[in-house]
Amino acid sequence: MKPTSQWLNLLGFAASFFASQNALAHTLADVTKESETGISKYAVTCFNDGNGVTSKYAFQIKFTSPLAVGLSLTVAKAGQPTGVTVEAHQPGVFTAPEFNTGGDGGYVLTVTKIKKGASAVGKIPFTIEHHCMSANGAHTGTSDTINISPIDPAPNPDPGPGPGPTPTPTPTVTPGFSGALNNKIASRRYTLECQSQGGVATAGYRFRIRGVSKKAPFNVRMTVSSPRDDETAQVIDTNNTDKLFTDWVDLAKGDGSYQVLIEKFSESGNTAGSLPFSVKHECVSSTGTRTRLKGLKKLP
Repeated sequence: MKPTSQWLNLLGFAASFFASQNALAHTLADVTKESETGISKYAVTCFNDGNGVTSKYAFQIKFTSPLAVGLSLTVAKAGQPTGVTVEAHQPGVFTAPEFNTGGDGGYVLTVTKIKKGASAVGKIPFTIEHHCMSANGAHTGTSDTINISPIDPAPNPDPGPGPGPTPTPTPTVTPGFSGALNNKIASRRYTLECQSQGGVATAGYRFRIRGVSKKAPFNVRMTVSSPRDDETAQVIDTNNTDKLFTDWVDLAKGDGSYQVLIEKFSESGNTAGSLPFSVKHECVSSTGTRTRLKGLKKLP
């Protein structure tokens, strides 16, 4: 029987739909840390670019290495302790696409080696394909990834034959600021500037926050925006009593100004009381090195 035009149109729609579900247009290529326990971390943000609200973040990974250790990729919504994990065991073969249904906002990608021990020492090249997608499979806005990997400690230097102890290196301190919300002040606004450092351009501004209170019936929410477009990045500290910062969240808008809004957040609507907060933040390049952060100013 000769296929009808309606049937052919239906086949064409199905083919394009499944292609959109499986085509992951963004690529991140990097190598793991040298050590067996080294962790590689990246931040990315999903947003509505006109194709609709993000429903899920799709991802898959493959590695190319003679080291038979395998790689694990976990994707968690920013501020959440757990995520969705895939494992690549065969070199050169992508894992099946997996999804984190966290919607718009920031995500944290963590790459680790599956096997540990002496055989796992060495750098392993890997590729991640990923994209933010709407409920019907359309690609939504996907920011550039920012490397937020922890820095492996340097090996102890050889003190040499000279007299005296080897000086202890000065640790790098992450800049930050603090404040408080109360019955009279439900929100605070700030502005700041990211600038290139030593000829290295800023890729984005990253931040984390914690609220410190055992009594406040609400949480603290931090939202960052850029005057360059309508995209925002946001994180909520859902536990005021653990004294821990949220995971890092980023807004990849390069050099320029950023606006910060810190406000009370309560699903029940009860925002009575006070809540001190503390923020850690920095401007970073595409490789994760710190660029210049200046001009932090509290707005009226």
